[in-house]
Amino acid sequence: MLLPIEQKVWDLIAQGVEDLDLRLVRVKYMTNPKQRSTLQIMVEPTESTNENRLSVNVNECASVSRMTAAILDVEDPISDAFNLEVSSTGLNRPLVAQQDFEAYKGAKIKLELNTPVEAQKRFTGTITSFDFDTEELDFVELETGKEVKIPYDYMKKANLYYTQQEIDALFKEDKEDK
Repeated sequence: MLLPIEQKVWDLIAQGVEDLDLRLVRVKYMTNPKQRSTLQIMVEPTESTNENRLSVNVNECASVSRMTAAILDVEDPISDAFNLEVSSTGLNRPLVAQQDFEAYKGAKIKLELNTPVEAQKRFTGTITSFDFDTEELDFVELETGKEVKIPYDYMKKANLYYTQQEIDALFKEDKEDK
């Protein structure tokens, strides 16, 4: 799911992010002919799980930004000028690495594919498992209840998904805790 330049940046900064007790979630490089390109780095605390979603704070983002800028200045994997953005995952956390799909087993996701499966490129459903041997996601569609196997190489984009009811309940719980 990563472009070659994104994989190169991932490989360069992953250990540094881990040294900051954070988990690298996504590296995304976006080009735009009318303005500077953007390199987005998304991180979360290593303790964050599907059951206990945690966010990074602005100081942690700043630390990742300084570390990333220093490494990219030396290694220079991107020849053009670009803006560097570092952020937390947010509610609709992207699932990028194969391990993400196993870690978020049971979670609802929205999935977009490069290559259709059963004549379909977009799915919304629940992760049942991820098979590391075949590199396939086992998935149950929300609307139909149909079980689908999706090869990892077919995936373009995957994000956690919440219904409006679930979002309202999350915010209600948060207010009650305060």
